[in-house]
Amino acid sequence: MRLREPRSYFPYVLASAWSFPWPRHKCEELGDAWRDPQHLVSNGPFVLAELADDHALLRANPHWEGPHGNVREIHVAFEGSHAELAERWRQGEFDILQSTDPSVRDAADTLAEVVPARGTHYIAYRAGAPPFSNELVRKAFSHALDRRAIGAAVAPLARPATRGGAIPPAIPGHSHRVAPEYDLELARTLLAQAGYPGGKGLPELEFLVPSWVQDASIFLEQWGALGARLHVRHAQMHALTEIPAGAHLWLHAFAVDYPDPDGFFRGFLRTDAPYGFVGDDEIVEMADRARGLRDQSERMHLYHEIDRLFVAERAAILPLFYGRTLLVRRPWVEELWANPMSGAHFDQVVIRRPSGS
Repeated sequence: MRLREPRSYFPYVLASAWSFPWPRHKCEELGDAWRDPQHLVSNGPFVLAELADDHALLRANPHWEGPHGNVREIHVAFEGSHAELAERWRQGEFDILQSTDPSVRDAADTLAEVVPARGTHYIAYRAGAPPFSNELVRKAFSHALDRRAIGAAVAPLARPATRGGAIPPAIPGHSHRVAPEYDLELARTLLAQAGYPGGKGLPELEFLVPSWVQDASIFLEQWGALGARLHVRHAQMHALTEIPAGAHLWLHAFAVDYPDPDGFFRGFLRTDAPYGFVGDDEIVEMADRARGLRDQSERMHLYHEIDRLFVAERAAILPLFYGRTLLVRRPWVEELWANPMSGAHFDQVVIRRPSGS
């Protein structure tokens, strides 16, 4: 492959599942149907044997010549909330589970490992309309949130973004001291400078949150200390790809496609994306320039500056916390491992059940 410009991260792109090569003759034979699940071509340690809305069945590939364990079949369950799956785990179902419920660590026959995720949860502001078209208002609302307390209340397994930037710690280019620190008095001062002393003059704000956030009261309390009045509206996370016109601010998440800052900002800085981006030619130009740099230290320095402008200077978003999951397994499951990009690896898993089990 010949690229028009240098792209030091390109090997990561080729190593991503969505860019794996596909047999040309199957694409020509099937047309657009080549991507349908029933036409999946597998050359890894497992093949898809069965697929339904609620589960999939994987079988060991008899043609696989690479390292492998002793697993013949993997039954994958799709349905159920994190709480429901955690309860099924406690009841003895499953040999392996990825969960965000810390309580599963206390279940019987459970070994757990924390796996950093490749995404950031954040607050986004509708910067194209009042009151958040005013940068001072965005900064005031950002300084008013205690992310440590919010993480403990909303996502206890996650890592609070107390001062961290947009790029999660699991990805190169993470900035440690970028985000506005929690400072309620400074927040009140900034809001007064914006023309809303004590919140006077602010309309009732619609706050959009994903449905997994069952209790958003901590946000209302902390912003209420500014004098702001908010109405909470719940939505499915996938529905947040189109932010309703009435929403003033929202809780969202973004995950990188490949482990490089470009994997974050390429998608995030799209002005047609619903991520709350404040259109800024300077930041877009800097991201375009960083993409083509050959010197890695120079690239990282430029991405740190982009992060500083994006989060601190423009207050385009406020990083709340960085996702983490628990990879839990039964004691008889060995050689299981995971990383932030590819999730759990089953290819060399060995099952050693206790005698008589």
